[in-house]
Amino acid sequence: MLVKTMSDFRHSSPDATTKHNGSVTFSPVHGVLKHIYRIFSVPRAKKEKERKEKKEMRSKYHIATVAAVSLAGALATPLNMTAISSRDGYSVLECWQLASVPVEAMSAANYAVGGNATAATWSRIEPRTRVGEAWAPHVQLSIILNGLIRITSPAPAADTSTTANASGSITSVLPREVKVASSARPDTHVAYIMPGTLRSSVVIAADLKAASTLAGHFTEFPSDEPTVLVQIPFAHDAAPEHTVLHDGPCAG
Repeated sequence: MLVKTMSDFRHSSPDATTKHNGSVTFSPVHGVLKHIYRIFSVPRAKKEKERKEKKEMRSKYHIATVAAVSLAGALATPLNMTAISSRDGYSVLECWQLASVPVEAMSAANYAVGGNATAATWSRIEPRTRVGEAWAPHVQLSIILNGLIRITSPAPAADTSTTANASGSITSVLPREVKVASSARPDTHVAYIMPGTLRSSVVIAADLKAASTLAGHFTEFPSDEPTVLVQIPFAHDAAPEHTVLHDGPCAG
């Protein structure tokens, strides 16, 4: 009778057989080993699968929690914007906190900025353009996409600008007529509007010329690149409901 060692069974395939009197029969010992293998291997594979599933669930829960906390924080954050307004006949820079309450939709905190708006305008200003004293043509929201705007408000009392003569050379122009200054002239503030953060890339212009009768704001585009703006006027020149937090542009 042929006797196999345990080593022989370990190296034999699942279909290993023994021969006895010319007939082929399955080894009983081999069947026992296969049964023992199933007993220990199946639970191990099942546990490994469960461990991977739990790990994936924890990862998804963590991502969902972070997203929910971030969105909750955004929903609790008021919307502050730099604005050019009018006060006592002067254009002034102020930091406005809009009364808009954010609404959650499309995995975002959505703020209603003002009421209805008319057609938006896409504007391109050449590098190093100096506009000088200006007023808002309409109460509008301006969003800068490229370049830089420097706004000084109120505008200086005298604007000494330059222009090109017939030969193309630059000559000075006499200061414009100086308006009678009021003793209540506000302090001068400067705002830089540029792409980057929410507070740096948007400005509400609401200093209509009919209200800023003594001085408007002074505008320059000092960038070496073109400045690109999207300007969105509000219907009926209605400014968004807001609270003035302080004079000067919003920080941050």
